[in-house]
Amino acid sequence: MDLIRIRASKLDTAAKVAQGMGLIIDRVYGDKDKAYVNIGARRCGTLGNHEPRWTDEQREEFLNWRL
Repeated sequence: MDLIRIRASKLDTAAKVAQGMGLIIDRVYGDKDKAYVNIGARRCGTLGNHEPRWTDEQREEFLNWRL
C-alpha cells in the first residue's frame, strides 16, 4: 500500500480520481488542508480486486504518470 495525496475535498471525488488511475482506496487519512484527501491505495487487478504489492517497475511507471 502506498500513500497518495489527491486534491479533492470529498471522498467520492477522490475515489473517482483514484479509479481513473487504476487504484482502489484502501485507507483514508486526515489532512490539515481541507482541499486534499490523503489515501492509502492499491492498484486495481483485472477483476477489480486488491493486488497485494507493486513491483518497482509498476511503482516507477505510476510515479511518472501524466495527464
